[in-house]
Amino acid sequence: MTAFKKKKPGVQIKTQFSGWDGYREKLATQTAESPPPDAGDPGGTLARGR
Repeated sequence: MTAFKKKKPGVQIKTQFSGWDGYREKLATQTAESPPPDAGDPGGTLARGR
């Protein structure tokens, strides 16, 4: 995210971390209440930098 923030200083990034317990139920509830996120990384590969 550091490199992205340097390229796009005006863009705000909100992160949310969660365990796998109840993942699908949480995702369904969140998207039913509001628009889905612009991006997602359910496997965690982006967060680990791969």
